[in-house]
Amino acid sequence: AAGSLAAGASIDIQVRVAKEDWSNYTQTGDYSFNAVDTNFVDWTKAPAYISGNLIWGNEPN
Repeated sequence: AAGSLAAGASIDIQVRVAKEDWSNYTQTGDYSFNAVDTNFVDWTKAPAYISGNLIWGNEPN
């Protein structure tokens, strides 16, 4: 019922992640945190996988 996405097309997905107790996360030592950019940017420190295969970004060293 969600429809389909044509090849080469893109969408924005907004997600909210919270701890069970709603306490704050800390970005200290977070590999994927980017404190510099305040708008959407391509950020290779947020790897993405399909079926276990890395398709975007870089894994932490």
